[in-house]
Amino acid sequence: MAIPKIPLNDVPIKLLLINGSPRGRSNSQYLIDAAKEGIATLPNIEIEEFFFRAKKMGQCKGCVEYCFKNKKCVIEDDFVEL
Repeated sequence: MAIPKIPLNDVPIKLLLINGSPRGRSNSQYLIDAAKEGIATLPNIEIEEFFFRAKKMGQCKGCVEYCFKNKKCVIEDDFVEL
C-alpha cells in the first residue's frame, strides 16, 4: 500500500520553540530567532515561544495517582503554562 502524498502547503503546522536558557539574550535565543526567520517564509505555520527564564518549576514528586484522579499536578507552578 502506497502512502498518499500530501502537499505541505495545505497542512497547518503548529510549532513550539522552547528556550531553556536562564539568560535574556543568549545563544539559544539567537538560534530561535534564526529559526523563526527561516520558518516565516513557509505558509500555514503558527509559531509559539516558551521561555523557561524566570519561571517557577517544581520537581515531579511521582504522585501519579493524584494526577490521574484530579486531572492536575499537586505542584502549583508555571509548568501548567507549558
